[in-house]
Amino acid sequence: LPDKSEVVEEELDDIDAPANTVVHTVTAGENLSRIAAQYYDDPTQWNVIYNANRERIGSNPDRLQAGMKIVIPPALPR
Repeated sequence: LPDKSEVVEEELDDIDAPANTVVHTVTAGENLSRIAAQYYDDPTQWNVIYNANRERIGSNPDRLQAGMKIVIPPALPR
């Protein structure tokens, strides 16, 4: 079995993210608001995640696909 850190590095290479970046794998039924609530305790911060992943997600933030890997950037200060 590969070392977990090797697996994470390979996944990060696929999405071109820095090594200390949090990567989330989208599951069926998730949306950016739900993911923002999970990581930031604030569903209104969904646009922070969208802006960091706009190229991967596309022009419609509601078009997440199960299995998609997205970057979770640090939350914006309130």
